Amino acid sequence: MALPDLTGQNIQDTYQRVLQVSGSGLIADGTGSLFTPLNAISASYADYAVSASHEIILEVSSSYAETASFALTTVSPFPFTGDAQITGSLTISGSFSSFTLDSDNVILGAGTGTSMEAGANSNIIIGSNTATSLTTGDYNVILGDSAGTAITNAQKNVLIGQRAGGNSTSLTENIFIGNAAGRYGSGLAGNVGIGQDALKGTSNNNGDYNIGIGWQSGLSIEDGAQNVFIGYRAAEDITTGNYNVVIGRKSGFELTTGENNIAIGPDAGNGVSTGNRNIAIGYSASFSGNVSDQLIIGSGSLATISASLVTGDIITPASITNNGTTRTLFTSCSLVYSGSNVTQVTQSYEAGTTQITNIIYSGSFADGNPLSIAVTGSDGINKLYTLTYSASLVTQIIQS
Repeated sequence: MALPDLTGQNIQDTYQRVLQVSGSGLIADGTGSLFTPLNAISASYADYAVSASHEIILEVSSSYAETASFALTTVSPFPFTGDAQITGSLTISGSFSSFTLDSDNVILGAGTGTSMEAGANSNIIIGSNTATSLTTGDYNVILGDSAGTAITNAQKNVLIGQRAGGNSTSLTENIFIGNAAGRYGSGLAGNVGIGQDALKGTSNNNGDYNIGIGWQSGLSIEDGAQNVFIGYRAAEDITTGNYNVVIGRKSGFELTTGENNIAIGPDAGNGVSTGNRNIAIGYSASFSGNVSDQLIIGSGSLATISASLVTGDIITPASITNNGTTRTLFTSCSLVYSGSNVTQVTQSYEAGTTQITNIIYSGSFADGNPLSIAVTGSDGINKLYTLTYSASLVTQIIQS
């Protein structure tokens, strides 16, 4: 390529100051050496910077058009404003800040945390459409699709799972872990629900300080407070009952509004829905009817111990086995005596049978002096009878 007409032009120093384009399209000086000016990317793509020591005449041809593909100055794209679409893998070296309002919030996911306002602090919110209504809550951990979507102002909650705490409007210091755990409620505080649908509640739920651990434990809770439900479907129907302790698979299953009940064991405490202050311990230890103030310990319908928690009376079966000996309890007793001598004691039993004990005794009744008689009954069991009497009439018989 020919140089331009330099007639009348001054060329300073040496011929090395004269630049030309070689046959291969490269810029060279008068010696034929490749020339790379300051700030150039390479010799073939020199930029237009002209230093004081170099005078450059640029010939622009169609093969070297000034287009974006031959831009000679690199411009950093950061800081970046707007949406970015990344195709392929992304490697990040150093720190990475997702969409956040404050430096101490972490928010990730489509439609997540979209209502948060400045002043919301130390929240971790991850998922799709998660905590969409949250505005000024602090110290919350909310993870899962649609978890905590309805809460507006929440403090110190842990919500993990799809729709965990999803429709609850105001939460304080709750832990709900599991699909739909603690889903419904308003103004809930201090609850722990772990398991699918644990303490799921209803739209009327505002019960506080409940513990539900297990699949659908405390499922229907409304205003009930300070309950403990542990086990698969434990107290599933509870609504407004308070202060209950229910432990075991489907224990307290029929309980709804009853209070201060204790049921421990699989299927324990069934039969009571609105009854209060009952204790049932054992596999399927159940009550016959909706009772209150009752104690039952045993398995199924066979109660080892049954008692009234009002009077303290122990309700026993017709017979008791003690040290391998079965004794039948009598329900009534009659005496035969001659003069001042008791000659016979007849006991009647629940089954309608009787046992006659013959007594050999001589002496007289004395008011205020209980009469003790030690005999061996017709069943071969040694018995001690204590008779209380007044005016020569027996008023009480105690067998021991």
